[in-house]
Amino acid sequence: MKPESHVSHLDYVSEDELNRLLSMVVDVENLFTCVHKEEDVDTKQVYFYLFRVSKKCFVFIDITFKLCTKAAYIGLQKSECS
Repeated sequence: MKPESHVSHLDYVSEDELNRLLSMVVDVENLFTCVHKEEDVDTKQVYFYLFRVSKKCFVFIDITFKLCTKAAYIGLQKSECS
């Protein structure tokens, strides 16, 4: 397996989309840090809730992205996938 094969599905993604995805990752990492550093119990629960919701969104985005990428390989139009 080639080292770059784990990102081969990103070959057709625009730079703007990559930047958007990376900024979401940074946001989730910041929430994770906030959860562990926060001392106030109520605030910590809010951060933890946001962290859990954002993780679920990533799973949905990942599944959608994989389906769209697969659809592109079999010849469907991008508008049909959205």
